Amino acid sequence: MFPLGVAYFVLLTVGTALGVGLTVVLVGVPLLIGVLLGSRYLCAFERELTNKLLKLNVQPPEDALTDETALWPQIRARVVARSTWTGLVYLVLKLPLGIVVFGLLAVSLGVSVGLLLAPFIYTIPSTGIELGIWTIDTLAEAVIAVPIGIIGLLVSVFLFNLTARLLGKVALILL
Repeated sequence: MFPLGVAYFVLLTVGTALGVGLTVVLVGVPLLIGVLLGSRYLCAFERELTNKLLKLNVQPPEDALTDETALWPQIRARVVARSTWTGLVYLVLKLPLGIVVFGLLAVSLGVSVGLLLAPFIYTIPSTGIELGIWTIDTLAEAVIAVPIGIIGLLVSVFLFNLTARLLGKVALILL
């Protein structure tokens, strides 16, 4: 999630900034339209990814369909479609949500694994393992840390699944 969020943010930000900046020389308008239409392809990729990884059924939007065969009405239908703009919001949200999720999961998993390994590593730092108000600096404390680490690991797995369900709901709403 996080690497894709960075890629989407860079693509959309650079594309939009270039499009707005080049609007003066009339190159920007096609570039901005290209960014919007390209975001629809990125959203289609995200729908497929969500459907495969989370076993959901996010359907492609039908609000951009038109009976027109000419190019401009088809482009216009896609640019003004609600799904284009909600998809754009989803793509932009991938970065901040990815940062929060990555941080939450990395910390929960890191602390849990650290507690599980406490009997093997508590002597490596000369001051013991510092956990805020608790310092693990004896073997007895390290052994006590192991069941806490197991509970933390179970909580981490629960957080992984809860996060996936919540992000799936965001995808269902915005894609």
